[in-house]
Amino acid sequence: MEKIECREVYGISYWKIPWKYELCSTYDYESPAFAKFDANVKKEWYEIGQDSMVISENYAWDGPSGPTLDTSNAMRGSLIHDALYQAIRTGDLLMKHRKIADKIFRQVLKEDGMNLIRRNLWYWCVRRFGEKHARPPDSP
Repeated sequence: MEKIECREVYGISYWKIPWKYELCSTYDYESPAFAKFDANVKKEWYEIGQDSMVISENYAWDGPSGPTLDTSNAMRGSLIHDALYQAIRTGDLLMKHRKIADKIFRQVLKEDGMNLIRRNLWYWCVRRFGEKHARPPDSP
């Protein structure tokens, strides 16, 4: 798959690829919220510890979901949120951790300068409609 260009925004470097995005380099996000997962996960595409999440180079994600715009202040939040939801889908985190993942998403959007109304609307949307995207494929 042809990589179009490597961009950098809010500390993440990613390629715009024909179907969405791929990290150009490993990304590490630190937050005390990770301690609430009480997990130490090390997988090919991500690691989740007590104070951070490391997402590996070449991790691909689809950016902001739903009827939204892929703006620069949404990229890092969508990356971290997609990786956390992947961890829930694969059983590395529990479904009860989804609310923490959603709060981390909202915090990253705030850090990256998204206005209060937009970030709270996005938070409400992931809380309201996100469960099916976090659910493991074999669950009802």
